[in-house]
Amino acid sequence: MTAFQCWRSRKIVGWVLAEKPNSETIRAAFAMALRDDSNLGGCDSAYLDNGVDFSAYFLHAATKVQRRQKVLAAGYMDEGAFTGLFGMLQIDVIWAKPYNARAKGRLEKWFDYGLHQPFDKIWPTYAGNCPENRPEGLDALLRDKANVPSFEHVHAALAEHIDAWNRSTKHGFVPDELDGLSPHDYYLANARPRELADPGVLDHFMLTYSEPVNVHRNGVTIRPLGKATQYGADSQELVALKGTGRKVRVGYRQDDLRRAWVFDAESMKLICQVWANDPGLRATEGVGRQQLGDALARQRNVNGYTIHCHRKLTARELAVEIATVLGVGGDKQRSAAYLVRRIVKAIKDRSCSIFLNEAQQLTPECASLIRTIHDQTSVPIIMLGSHEIFQFVDDRATGGGQFARRTIKCNIESRMARMADPENPGKVGRPLYSKDEVRRFLASRQIRLADESTFDMLWRIACLTKQGTLGLLNEIVEGIAELYGDEPVRREVVASMLFMQLENDAELVLAAVQDQQADEQAEPAAA
Repeated sequence: MTAFQCWRSRKIVGWVLAEKPNSETIRAAFAMALRDDSNLGGCDSAYLDNGVDFSAYFLHAATKVQRRQKVLAAGYMDEGAFTGLFGMLQIDVIWAKPYNARAKGRLEKWFDYGLHQPFDKIWPTYAGNCPENRPEGLDALLRDKANVPSFEHVHAALAEHIDAWNRSTKHGFVPDELDGLSPHDYYLANARPRELADPGVLDHFMLTYSEPVNVHRNGVTIRPLGKATQYGADSQELVALKGTGRKVRVGYRQDDLRRAWVFDAESMKLICQVWANDPGLRATEGVGRQQLGDALARQRNVNGYTIHCHRKLTARELAVEIATVLGVGGDKQRSAAYLVRRIVKAIKDRSCSIFLNEAQQLTPECASLIRTIHDQTSVPIIMLGSHEIFQFVDDRATGGGQFARRTIKCNIESRMARMADPENPGKVGRPLYSKDEVRRFLASRQIRLADESTFDMLWRIACLTKQGTLGLLNEIVEGIAELYGDEPVRREVVASMLFMQLENDAELVLAAVQDQQADEQAEPAAA
């Protein structure tokens, strides 16, 4: 268990139960302390252990070795010497003096008399705090898995225990200096409400951070899940740092690697928000539509957050997803009403937009949630999807048109079918991508083509709105680059890569390309 305690009142303000403590649990416990309204905004100073988890690099912008060298040289820790994320939260850090057994006595006493004695020992499967204290007969008891309580059961019981302890006045090991009040009541009576100048910094606190890295010509490169990912190729802020030797740290969400945040490695001051170096910025189907949403969301005047929908998503689960993306807590144990309140407050504070990708898969129950959030915030909620999305928003037969009246519909595919083709004057209906756009895309991937017919095939694949568009083209190009390097590419290679990527569906793509060519050849004859 990882816990934070108010030093004066002894109240346990934040805690996390996990199989093994680490930097993630520490961060989550402290975030709980800051987000719990009963804690009035948290503390001005944090007194921290010198354990390896508490001295994790990402928390304080220095390693334990670096900090300890300075501690031992000066005899104490200068809390202003290391900033890191606590500096972002406007919280001073005071370090427990190394090798001082009494440095954490107050919290360790609570772990013994407030947790171990009254809570741990009540469980039949209590294993003791050391091998000498292991109860007899425990092994036989553990052989029957029915005797072992679930993690959820223990977690719920622990939450009740800590809440009861915080609100109780009967603590034999707590001195009388609390004026007969419980830790919770004493905290409320004496704590000074505290507000962050930028509440959004809490979102940064919950990010996962890379080690310091340099800025290169394509932005920054990190390996969040063991795979190299580049961000910020189009960021002017990063261009200014290229070649300066100034190191940065990249913060990201492990469940959404499309967006990241770049911070100065020393001060942890936010430099900019960046996006993964994806190839597509506009399309109407499949991967391309997702990239369209991402491209729109990243615009400075939009400040968008993207949620990816699926058919099994209930209204409550959608609320959890939105709350998680906004960084206001996606606790699955909370009610939908509670989550909506947190979502509405976060959206109002940031004046942001919400993008729902694959929205055609949502249920009518989700439509009611979307309508509630929109009515309370009046911010744009952009729903991206295939043509079925028009059926989703049309509630005139079932809901009196309450949802439909709030929507502005745009069918990009039908609009393009009515537009004039800039490359064929007088022709109505333009392709999804111009040839120049696809040529620039291929040039950015350094792909050499054997002849114009190969380019024509790739261009037509990019313009197929039912088979993945630019996303599919990107997969083909990446496969070609990996297998053929800088060799000139022929139509047969493109066809073989199609079958490698799509298998049976490749025949549908090739047939669609042939149909396009046949239609164009028939037009002059008809004229």
